[in-house]
This record gives sequence, structure tokens and C-alpha cells, in this order.
Amino acid sequence: AKYNLARVLLEYDEMDSINRGDIDRALQLLQEASAEGHTHATIVLGVLSISSDQRQKCGVESNQLALDEQRAYSFFEKAYSQLHDRDVPEIPEAALNLGVCVYFGIGTEGNQTRGEQLIRKAADASYPLAQMYMGWKYLSEGDKVASQYWFDLAREGDSDSIFEIEQFTGTECPTLLPLPGDK
Repeated sequence: AKYNLARVLLEYDEMDSINRGDIDRALQLLQEASAEGHTHATIVLGVLSISSDQRQKCGVESNQLALDEQRAYSFFEKAYSQLHDRDVPEIPEAALNLGVCVYFGIGTEGNQTRGEQLIRKAADASYPLAQMYMGWKYLSEGDKVASQYWFDLAREGDSDSIFEIEQFTGTECPTLLPLPGDK
């Protein structure tokens, strides 16, 4: 319930004028929910600790929750651990966020092999954003067949993932082969 109320407060502020009291209350609720083992609350705290765009979108200011890569990594690591400490279904966002931090050395020492394993785990769980990461990885290595496979999976799962990757990289997502129905 705390997580859901926090999300409502943050989403309300996206649409309306920013109310600092609502943001403070939302952050407090997210922290309480995270402490109680709510994985999605922990992921949201990690994202808000690292993403300037998401902070601005939700109206979070630095005096409410500092931008801190190590803290973000800690939240993502906690979220991933929470899944393994309990017998709950996998949440691919936890693997993806932790994997990106580990791969790029954000808030932790970089380890591309381990980071790629985590991202691949999220991609194998049909998480479109992770599938897009895999597509870009293979494209950067020159493997057009593998990259196309992952891009197609991502498109099938969520066409918005293409937009998200394009926004993140500043590069248009390539269509190497025509998609079914394309003319």
C-alpha cells in the first residue's frame, strides 16, 4: 500500500503543479516500503538516486534525495537481493538496473562480464528494454543477425522501448531487416 500511494503522489505531481509535501511523503513511503522488502519501491529509489530526467519528471530535488551513484547501486543491489532472499517471481527491472550499473561501473567497480550476464537475464525474461540493450551490444560488435533478433523481440514486447533507447543513446534505433508488415 505504501508503494502504491507513493507512486500515486509522484505521478500526480507529474501532471499537476509540484507539491513538495507530496514528494516528501512519497519518498518517505518508498523508503518505508523498501525497508519492508518491497522490490519495486527499492528500484524506484535507485532510479531517483541516479536519473536526473526521472527526478525532474517527478519533481524530486537534491535536498530531498541526493543524486548518488553509489546509493543507486546499493538500491539496485538490494532490489536484486530481495528477490533471491524470498521465494518470489523474478522482476527483470532489478536485474537490468543492477546489470547496467555493474557493466558501466556506476556506483561500483565495473565488470562487463557480470553486467552483461545480469542484462541478459532480464532480456531472457522478455523485458524489452533489456532486449534493446542486447541488440545494441551485438550491433556494436558487428553481429547484425544477433542484434536484429534482440531488436525484434523488444519491438514485439514494447514499441516504447525503442523510443527509450533512442532517447538514452541519442541515436535512432536501426532497422536492419524489414519488420513483418513493413513495406
